[in-house]
Amino acid sequence: MALFGKDEARKALPVEHIRRMRQQGLSNNQIIETLQRDGFSSSQIFDAMNQLEIEPPDSLALDVQDEGLSGSSKASVSAGSVVSSGFLGGAGAGGGPGVAGSGASGGLGWKREDAVGSPGGRASAASEQGASLSGQDGAWQPAKEVFGGAGPASLGQGSAPAGATVAVRADAETEELIEAIIDEKWNELLEDVKKIVAWKAAVESVLRGLEERSKALQKNMEQLASDVHAKLGEYDGALGDLSADVKALEKVYGKILPTFVEKVNQLRSLKP
Repeated sequence: MALFGKDEARKALPVEHIRRMRQQGLSNNQIIETLQRDGFSSSQIFDAMNQLEIEPPDSLALDVQDEGLSGSSKASVSAGSVVSSGFLGGAGAGGGPGVAGSGASGGLGWKREDAVGSPGGRASAASEQGASLSGQDGAWQPAKEVFGGAGPASLGQGSAPAGATVAVRADAETEELIEAIIDEKWNELLEDVKKIVAWKAAVESVLRGLEERSKALQKNMEQLASDVHAKLGEYDGALGDLSADVKALEKVYGKILPTFVEKVNQLRSLKP
């Protein structure tokens, strides 16, 4: 069940896309840009390239016995594939080697086309000539292309190890992927900062509007209080005038009512 989940997780990574584009000779930057346009994230690309780097190669056994300058050398190659990334300096790993004779000398060659066409193999993107075996004195000897331009005797004498080439290339790819991830995260951070700045400007605008409305409301309240106070003063003056009028009427009625009552009484006495 765990293996099935692992296979599904691997399918989610663009491993085959990267391998195919490396076979086409594309650089890491071009591969990253293409995959990002296809919708893959930088972390997926990074994991896929790392998985492609640490992927165990197919079985390759190369047994070289050097018997001196004048002696014959023996080489035996087991079934598997030529690992171009480590052994030949390429970007991928080839499939099973193809065998072809070369005339009377009995030459035996590994070609890139043979590696591509073999079942289960992965094509090499860097080695155009591949590796060849040339026969000499009836014994097979690995060609100089495989061992950096020298015979098998020079393998331990100053030739750079294959692991160093893979490590240097892996470090360069890692740096490029890290830079791409940093750029992507930096751009996301800039977008977030821009959103925060825009939100801050919007909030400041709203606060300024609220402050202006608060000042206008305060001014209106002060004006309303002044108007109410003025009206109360007017009402107080009107009530004072009314009180004076009532007092004046009281005085008038105080003078008129006794005479009026007297006249009414006189009229009553005149009745038969």
